[in-house]
Amino acid sequence: MLKDALFLIAICALGCHQNYEEGSRPAPIPPQQLPADHPFVPVDQTSKPAPKSAEPLIPGQAVVAGTISVDPSLVARLPKEATLYIIARPAPVGPPLAIKRIPLPALPYAYALTQADAGMMPGQDVDLRSLDALYLSVKIDLDGKVGPAQPGDMEGAFVSNPVFPGRLDADIIISKVH
Repeated sequence: MLKDALFLIAICALGCHQNYEEGSRPAPIPPQQLPADHPFVPVDQTSKPAPKSAEPLIPGQAVVAGTISVDPSLVARLPKEATLYIIARPAPVGPPLAIKRIPLPALPYAYALTQADAGMMPGQDVDLRSLDALYLSVKIDLDGKVGPAQPGDMEGAFVSNPVFPGRLDADIIISKVH
């Protein structure tokens, strides 16, 4: 019995070492394995309505997807008109690799960042799927202009940053007001 346990431990260690050496990362989660209450599961498969989304998720197109919501204590402070920015960076700070700009949608909002959202800077040619990880954040900007936060702007970040490309449950809660 002890001999069998040691054999299994050795096999697991070799497999882990091989994955480490090859630089592998977790595989994307196929849509059929998502929980029934996930925002991208068709509504007819669950009794819970999905968050509103301005765009359908096309399998294989999303680099990262999830739901954006607001902390319940901040709902009353949501502006009627503003701009929502969904931002992906290669590090916690620095220039973005991808930005999605949306007139403030109803929250919660199901989002998907795709390759079409990448390369926002001149001369920047980035394949988001080839990156090891992305740092996701969102900003509700009152004046709709990119720049430092102004009083009344709201922000949030994915709590488990960094996120691997292919993740479809990168939910973000807006929890900070400037």
